[in-house]
Amino acid sequence: MLKRTAFMGVLLFCAAPTFAAEELAQDMLAEGISKLMYMNDSCGVTIEKEKVQEISKLYLYANGFSGDIQVDWEQVKATAAAEFEVLKKENPIGELCDKYAEQFESVLPLLKKHDATELDIE
Repeated sequence: MLKRTAFMGVLLFCAAPTFAAEELAQDMLAEGISKLMYMNDSCGVTIEKEKVQEISKLYLYANGFSGDIQVDWEQVKATAAAEFEVLKKENPIGELCDKYAEQFESVLPLLKKHDATELDIE
C-alpha cells in the first residue's frame, strides 16, 4: 500500500504543474478574448472569429507555453463571455478602445475582417 501511495503522490506532483499551466493558459486566453469581444462590440473593429483560436495558440506559444498544452475551449469561451459582460457593464461607451487597440496592435491586422476591395493583391 505504501508503494502505491508514494507512486500516486509522484503522479499528482508531476501532473500539478501541467494542470496549473493549463489553468493559467486558459485564464490568459479568456482575458484576451474578452478584450477582443469588447473591441468587436464597442470599438467598431470587426474581428474574424475563425482566426481568434489560431492566433490564441500562437499567443500561448510566444508566452512560453508548449505547443501540446490542452485548452478547454468551451471553458475559455464561457469565461471570456463572463469577463466581456463585466467589461461592457463597467465601460459601456468604448472607454477602453484606445487601450486595447494599442495592446493588440501587433495582432489586430491578422484578426480584423477585411473587405475584398481592401486587399492589396498584385
